[in-house]
Amino acid sequence: MNFRAPGKWILMGEHAVVRGKGALVFPLSSKELVLHCLERREEQSLSVSADSEELETALLKSLQIAEKFLGTKFQQHFRFTVNSSIPLRAGLGSSAALAVAICEFLVDIKCLPAEKIFSLALQIENHFHGSSSGIDIAAVSQGRPIYFERGNPPKIEALSIACPVQFYLSDTELRSSTAECVKKVIALQRPDLDEQMSHAVSMGREALASAEGYAKLKMAMHQARDCFEQWELFPKEAREAAKKLELAGAGAVKPTGSGGGGFLVSVWDSIPPADLNLVPAYSFNLLRSESSE
Repeated sequence: MNFRAPGKWILMGEHAVVRGKGALVFPLSSKELVLHCLERREEQSLSVSADSEELETALLKSLQIAEKFLGTKFQQHFRFTVNSSIPLRAGLGSSAALAVAICEFLVDIKCLPAEKIFSLALQIENHFHGSSSGIDIAAVSQGRPIYFERGNPPKIEALSIACPVQFYLSDTELRSSTAECVKKVIALQRPDLDEQMSHAVSMGREALASAEGYAKLKMAMHQARDCFEQWELFPKEAREAAKKLELAGAGAVKPTGSGGGGFLVSVWDSIPPADLNLVPAYSFNLLRSESSE
């Protein structure tokens, strides 16, 4: 049995979403995690493997959290293997993809009701992030661009997109802990930046819904980027990489995810130079009135 989950990337709304503000998030279908589950006839010692020791440790811990949540043991009946093209600690939703894949497996073997997927996946995410808003889980589960607000239940709305834009991702090759970035923002106690990010989200959502929204979208991304700079989560190396993209023609560039490194998201009104080696994230073709990832 194989269970697949895509990555994700956040256009804007990072950090403020933890405190109830809205955010815009997209699935990243070009990166995915695959959970392979092989049933074993006899109970044996736990068997897990993954692409890296870090991912294997994450898999083992996630399975333990799932067993505690369910109040039942299931691990000894299966061999679990994880293969993933989603980079770890890069803001692209690796832990959410793992959590959702495990939950879908548990639904398949009738250990978990489908309506409990979000609750269990959130518990797994909380282990890795401290206090997850649930945005990554929603993006991975929905498989479409959405507006998200934390809540019980969370507010999830499909994004209306009419703006002819192309989004690309680029790796700064810097890595950071999401939990540490979250702690840093909380320690700064800057509710004004939450409001600034919320305003950027509203502006960005309006811009995406308009065929003439490109200029407004750039403004919204610049406003969101400024929040990362004031949170001190936009390192010098990442700023230099962003400048290179802007000189090459990007309309706007900002960190995506918790910051401190990871990936940058850039918006373009034309195809970027091939030598930049960017990862396609999302595009909307106004002439065909359809979107693709």
